[in-house]
Parts: sequence; structure tokens; C-alpha cells
Amino acid sequence: MQRFIYFIIFVFILSNAYAQKWKQQLDSVLTIIEKEELFHGQILIAEQGKIVFNKSYGKLPNQDTPITTKTPLAVKSITKAFTAAAVLNLEQEGKLNLSDEVQVYFSKWPYDGVTIKHLLTMTSGLPNFIEMAVNKGDTTKYMENLDIVDLVSEYPVNVETPAMRYNYQNSNYITLAALVEKISGMSYENYVSQKIFQPLELNNTYFQNLSQASEEVGGDNFYAPSGDGNLYSTAEDLYRFEQSFYNDKILSEKNIKNTFSKTLLADGSLSTYGLAWWVIDDAPQKEFYILGDGPNKRASIQRYPDSNSTLIYIHNFSGRYWKDVYWTVRNIWMGNEFIMPEAQYEPTEYIIDPDLYDKYVGSYLTPGFGLLHITVENEKLYLRPDPIPGKEELVPSSDTTFYFKDQSVEWQFFLDDQGNVKGFGSKGKPESMGEKQ
Repeated sequence: MQRFIYFIIFVFILSNAYAQKWKQQLDSVLTIIEKEELFHGQILIAEQGKIVFNKSYGKLPNQDTPITTKTPLAVKSITKAFTAAAVLNLEQEGKLNLSDEVQVYFSKWPYDGVTIKHLLTMTSGLPNFIEMAVNKGDTTKYMENLDIVDLVSEYPVNVETPAMRYNYQNSNYITLAALVEKISGMSYENYVSQKIFQPLELNNTYFQNLSQASEEVGGDNFYAPSGDGNLYSTAEDLYRFEQSFYNDKILSEKNIKNTFSKTLLADGSLSTYGLAWWVIDDAPQKEFYILGDGPNKRASIQRYPDSNSTLIYIHNFSGRYWKDVYWTVRNIWMGNEFIMPEAQYEPTEYIIDPDLYDKYVGSYLTPGFGLLHITVENEKLYLRPDPIPGKEELVPSSDTTFYFKDQSVEWQFFLDDQGNVKGFGSKGKPESMGEKQ
């Protein structure tokens, strides 16, 4: 018996020593990566429902302000998980059914057969709404959720048959946010704050109001929805939100199960997208995850429910290196061999005639990136994806090609035989080109 007790103590000491070793190693590696400008953001790891690693690295862009674990950072499409939870909360309050068609709440909605469940699962068949907003909307006024729904109701677009396939489109969650406002009688932001932020004490989480991001409204910033990608948060707050799925503080047991279930399509196959979360339930370790992407930003919550373990990362202007940093973090955590991330090659900056910029300025509606706005400021060219208020400098590598600093992304202005601008898109890929609006 005494030998067994000694053995248990020995195993405990070894386990504790290993736990301390990987944490120290991970912190050391991330500190090196931070100094090499490969990571600015936050990393949180939890095991068996307890936080075991929670650190921040780097500084805010163009500032000398260090990022702390309390610094809210853009988490982009992770916003959708909060929108889905808000809709499910309305269902629990008896104010809607997921099988309800959108037409029940918006009488002028022209898209027959589209249900709330279709919106949540990205199977509605709706296209991106930005093109309609650009072509038909009043770009001298901010266009928010209900305005967008009114516009696409007034000018119907072609849609696919619902439930035929999964197709990721922000328009689904813009419509859901509008439904939250219509049904609750509150703004989307206030409803989510009251029903989710406050009960979970998410004190460092807020929505950026895109209609207040600029003093002037125009064709490059009029599109200002909420609910699809305008959330700022911390890894700590995201963890509190993620942990709420282990109890019924926000959602019922039924709705938690629905959130993390695959979606049945019309042909009998299953989509791996649940209600705002992707579902991997056929691997040795079950995993649910959600991603947020933006210009040089990346965020993710990865849930491992069998062990109540969690990995959360938020890149703030270091998203170019998210994949290398992710695998380094994961492998150190798992005790596997890892490769240190390295800075990527950047094209050589080209001395360009700034007068060329004038013909590039404008808005371009691209098939892969949505509406992109090109502007000039202090003889520098900038790109801003709609509806994001931040912009990135386009550094010239030739008269027609450009790149982002610290990102492996290159762009090109495509010209016709007379030298006029036809469009803008990924370098060397005319199929990605968007025409100038």
C-alpha cells in the first residue's frame, strides 16, 4: 500500500513538472516570436475547465501601447457565435421558432422558403448583399441591418434553393441581427449585451459601431451592418462565453446540442457547419471551432468537449503568420516537436510615380473579397474592405502590382489595351478581378 502511495506521488510530481515545462517553453517561444514581429495578440489554453495558460504579447499598431490580457481586440466572424446565441435565446423566450420563415417577421421579404434555421446554418441560398447595396443603395447614408434587409426586399436578387448546400455568406447573419432587432424591439447590440455580456460578465467585450467609425459617410464606408463581424473581445472573455456551453446559463441543453450538430441538407448529406460553429465529430478527439478573419487579423475558439479543453488565439495585425504560430502553440501544448515560425519574404518596394494613384482610386466589387475601397492619403495608396473601417497600405512592387507589409498578399490593377483600369484583384489572377464601380 505504501509503495502504491509513493507511486501516485511520483506520477503527480512528474505530471506537474511536465505541465510547468510546456508552459515555460511556450512563453519563451512566444516571446521570441513577438520580438520578431510575428505575433501580436493573446493566447489562452484551458484544460479540464481551468485556465492553465493566459498570456498577451506585442503592441497595438502604430502605438507604443502593449497588448494585455484585458485589451479588447477585433475577433471578426466570432461575432456570429454571439448572434446565433441571441437568436436561440429569443427562441427560448418563446418569441420565434427556428422553423419560422423570414417572411413571418419581414412581410416584404421576397425569398420564399428561407427559414431562421437556414440563416443560422448558412444554407439559405442568399448571396452577398454588398453588390446590391452598392448598386441600389443610398451611399450618402449609413446602411445598417434593417436598412439592408429593406433594400434586398425592395430589389430582389437571385437566390439558390434553401438547404441545397452550405454557402458561407455574411448576409445570413446580417439578416439574423436584423431579426433580433425586429423581434426584441431593442438594438442588436443592446440585446446581446443584456442577454449575454452582462450575465457572463464579459467586461472587456463590445461591438464596434461602424456607423460611428468615421465623421463622414460616403461610398467607401456607408455599409455598416452589425452581427456578422464587428465584435471586439479578449481571450478571457471568449473563454467565459465558451464555457457557458457546459451549463444552461445562456442556452438550454437542447439548444447547446443544436449549436454543435451538423446540418442535414436536402440530398441527405451533412454539412459540417452547425449554428455558427464548425463541427468535427468523426475524429479521435471531437472538436468544435469558430474562426474570425480580417486584414492581417485572425481569431479562433477551439473547443474539445470530451476533455473540456480549449485553445483560443487572437492575432492583431500579425494574422499573416497565424498558421505557423498556431501549430507551434498546439505542438508545444501537446508535447510534440515543433518548428519555429519565420518571417516571410516581402517583395522589393518599387519607386512609383504617385500620379498613377489617381486612376486607381475608387471602389471595386470582387467575387472573392467583396467590396474593396482604394484611397490615397499623403501620396500613399490604401485598401479598405467594406465594411471594415481600418485600412492597409498598398506598397508598390511595380506600376500595377502592390503588396501588404507583413502579409503574404499581393494585388494587381488590371489594365486594358489602352492603359485604362479594368479592375483590381489578386496578383496574376484576373479571375479574381473586381470591376471598378
